[in-house]
Amino acid sequence: MSELFLSSPAKRCAVFAASAACVALPLSSHATLITFDDLRPGTAVTTQYEDQGLIVQGGVIRGPELGERPVVSPPNALYDLFGPGLTLQFVGSLPTTVSMFVTASLEDRIFLTAWSDTEVLDSFETEGWRGLEELSTPAIPRQPVTLTGPGISHVELGSFYARRGDINIDDLSFSTTPIGEPSTILLAALGLVVAGHFCRSRNRADRECENPQLAAAAA
Repeated sequence: MSELFLSSPAKRCAVFAASAACVALPLSSHATLITFDDLRPGTAVTTQYEDQGLIVQGGVIRGPELGERPVVSPPNALYDLFGPGLTLQFVGSLPTTVSMFVTASLEDRIFLTAWSDTEVLDSFETEGWRGLEELSTPAIPRQPVTLTGPGISHVELGSFYARRGDINIDDLSFSTTPIGEPSTILLAALGLVVAGHFCRSRNRADRECENPQLAAAAA
């Protein structure tokens, strides 16, 4: 049966083209959401989420008794009580997208920087106070922030005045979506072009073999 299927040039081309196209498809993604609701308020956060791919430096759990303003999903948020600043370090499969909700307790501007092992991949500034009235904007509680880049090693968060206890985050999510290398995608596209040309050539040859008069006219 397989020999009969593969005996058709058009079908052989279809199989080849489908195989080449599969090479160019992105691989499956993996997403993680951490709400910080499983730890008690006042707990220093370090390696509690290491098995989910996260290590925290400079963070503590903030409960609703300290104010519900930073909390997106009750009851807790992550707070930089040990300041100044907060670092989210990723382990295992490094994410390509990191998202969170950010609140500045003192309404200062918060600076977020996503790093690879060697360089800055992305950065973001929340709304807030920036030292001068003309440079400042009203702070937004629970402002959504997304950082992207190939292989984010860690994210650094700092406030404009580097004050202790200014940064709050909640509902941290990060995901990995490996994408084929550009060279791989290019080769796959080239394979599709070659497959199309191969199909046309074989079909024309088959028609000429079946109709000698057509072959003579083409000559």
